[in-house]
Amino acid sequence: MRERALPRFGFCGPRAKSGIVAVEFSLLAPVLVVLLLGVVESCRALLAYRNVAQMTESLAWTTQTLVAPATSTANSSLPTSAKTVLDNIIFVMQGATAPSNLTVSVRYLAKSMTSGSVSETVLYKTTTAPTANNAGISTNMMNGDTRIVAQSVYVYNLLIGVSVSLSSRYSL
Repeated sequence: MRERALPRFGFCGPRAKSGIVAVEFSLLAPVLVVLLLGVVESCRALLAYRNVAQMTESLAWTTQTLVAPATSTANSSLPTSAKTVLDNIIFVMQGATAPSNLTVSVRYLAKSMTSGSVSETVLYKTTTAPTANNAGISTNMMNGDTRIVAQSVYVYNLLIGVSVSLSSRYSL
């Protein structure tokens, strides 16, 4: 009778290999899940930023058409009906209700012909909206120039509990 050779270390056959595959999968599965969640969350954040940027651009262009002409560039204003139009833009772009973590401001900047100083008039803003953030805009203005600046800041909450501030600024 022929003697069978004993397997080394007890590993041989298809059942032993399936156990190795299970161990390898259990080591790689968390890494793959984290990568998948990262891709999904990045896409969601990019979509939120695109919505904020589109809304900000729409606010700036709509405000430019609704600004009441004034005798002085520093006294420009929006009629009451125009503020309702801007509220509706935020409503449509952000869904059923405007989120509480969205702040919007639309400002009118005018640079004086004589002194070169920049005056700012807030045309529209939500309650906690940022104002007077004209870095890079007022320096590019020539004397006698006017600009409409729309700025939106949206605090986006990631799935892992971290908040990211998505801001968009558009000037005409």
